Amino acid sequence: MESQRPAGDGFVTGFGRIDGRLVYVFAQDFTVFGGSLSASNAQKICKIMDLAMRNGAGYELIRAVRALPAERGGCMRAAALMGSERPEDQVRAVTAGYDAQLAKPVEPVTLLATVARLAQPVGM
Repeated sequence: MESQRPAGDGFVTGFGRIDGRLVYVFAQDFTVFGGSLSASNAQKICKIMDLAMRNGAGYELIRAVRALPAERGGCMRAAALMGSERPEDQVRAVTAGYDAQLAKPVEPVTLLATVARLAQPVGM
């Protein structure tokens, strides 16, 4: 069985530029280790997402969403889940177009309350 062990964990994260735009990626080969996701790989995903948010990728995304017409999702509700709880990050997230900003680690009850609030029709 050891001779059939893959050389890696089937998981990769990274960032770079494509056509001048900064991109952040993670990918998993689900044929390695039965598609299981280890704690260390989950941490890699969190780190690359935090890096993307810290460098503005999430803000760029929500601005693009908000530029869409309502029938194409421009008014969908969205929350930013970030690795920082600095007040300026909350202001930046809401100013960019997020309806809420949560800092990790987030308490389950806080996450559920935020999702429930965002699931309500606007104006309720």
